Amino acid sequence: MRAFLAGLALVLAAGAAQADVMGLVGNTVVGTTTDGLTRRIQLRADGTYLITVSDGSRSSGTWTTQGAKLCYFALVPKPPAGAANPLCVEGLDGHKVGDAWATTGHHGLPMKMTVVQGQ
Repeated sequence: MRAFLAGLALVLAAGAAQADVMGLVGNTVVGTTTDGLTRRIQLRADGTYLITVSDGSRSSGTWTTQGAKLCYFALVPKPPAGAANPLCVEGLDGHKVGDAWATTGHHGLPMKMTVVQGQ
């Protein structure tokens, strides 16, 4: 579950008034931290998402935008009591296939992000 939450809290950049994530829908956001974990985030056009982590963990649920944030409502597995659900994050706004950027990921580790075509 920690890997799932880390995958959602990847990006801390400011977004526009309304998040534009259409360049991500149908594609895959890949984030790799310096500890070697890779997270693959897939937003689907039907409003569902799937996150897979290189340690074997997975999460799925629904997504929406709220202002400049992308919000994930986890269905499987359910987040632990007290965890934010939905979890809303900034920084995926405006990215598209071919984009690459650096951010801070899980436990403050540097993370490299890229958007690759397809799911």
